[in-house]
Amino acid sequence: MTTHSRRPAAIAVRLASLVSLLALTGCVHVNLPEHLVSDTVDAGKDLYHSIEAAVTNEPPRPQAIFVHTCIRSQDVAVEEVERACVDELVSQTKTQLRLQTLDYAVGEHTVDKVSGSLVVNCQIALKG
Repeated sequence: MTTHSRRPAAIAVRLASLVSLLALTGCVHVNLPEHLVSDTVDAGKDLYHSIEAAVTNEPPRPQAIFVHTCIRSQDVAVEEVERACVDELVSQTKTQLRLQTLDYAVGEHTVDKVSGSLVVNCQIALKG
């Protein structure tokens, strides 16, 4: 007789545990970075290629190079236009590649004067 009296109490405890567990799962919210999957895949690919190159003694892969042209008035200092050109290029490249930060090296600059304007061509090479 005591076994039958314990069954409803055990069922009630289990039911209360299940209800409270289900109620708590609705309160949990996880925020993930926007590009978590693509960044993780890229990091995995980079790691794979670096290990593969180390094992096979292959030369490093060529760097990605991006170029940009800025046209400004000749009244502006050349150094300022070169700096603006690189800044615009870095910003555009980050947007294009959907990256927060960019590891790069500044490449060659060419400066020409055309019809009273400075035309600056700049380039950056991505590292890694």
